[in-house]
Amino acid sequence: MGSGNAGIDRTGLAGEERAQTCWAMVPRIRCQRIAALTRLGKNVEPNQQVQATLYRAPAPASFDERRKGMKRKRVLMSICTALIVLVTGCESNNGNSTNNGTVLAGTEWRLSAWSASSLDPSRFTITADFDESRISGTSAVNSYGGVYSTTASGNFSVGELQSTMMGGSDDAMRAESMYFELLRRVRRFTVNQTTLTLFDEGNNVSLIFTRR
Repeated sequence: MGSGNAGIDRTGLAGEERAQTCWAMVPRIRCQRIAALTRLGKNVEPNQQVQATLYRAPAPASFDERRKGMKRKRVLMSICTALIVLVTGCESNNGNSTNNGTVLAGTEWRLSAWSASSLDPSRFTITADFDESRISGTSAVNSYGGVYSTTASGNFSVGELQSTMMGGSDDAMRAESMYFELLRRVRRFTVNQTTLTLFDEGNNVSLIFTRR
């Protein structure tokens, strides 16, 4: 019994010593398999090559490989940026953004009716001409101009308007003042081949123009 126990202890110590020797001789190579074999009583030399269980850590990437990896990342980032720009552009054309008056650009109109005065606007020369971003025309007495914007969903607004400072008859001056007041209140529009209709914030008709 005693000699048997001593033999087992020596085998265990031999296995541990072989495992330690293996780690010393083959740095960064796994030796668990060798230690396991020695514990089972198998005679495995520390320098024996066990191809099924030993492997080396992957070699560091070369400079060329790192450069290729960085190039691939830059390409992917460029693609992602392009996709973001494309999606943003699609959303901006979804009826909520300014389209710089592309529907009205190049059109010319004369005021034929309004809803806020007993004066007949057709008695006066009140016009509205549009380019890509500006509105201009005659306002019964003076010439005027300013910026405007529309959206694909039918929104409309004008910015600050400038005009000349000429004087006219009382009716003409009253018509001009009324026109500017109504124009500044406009929030929506509809247009067809012959008529441009402008609506206020409550969706009430404010100004009706006929194409010139």
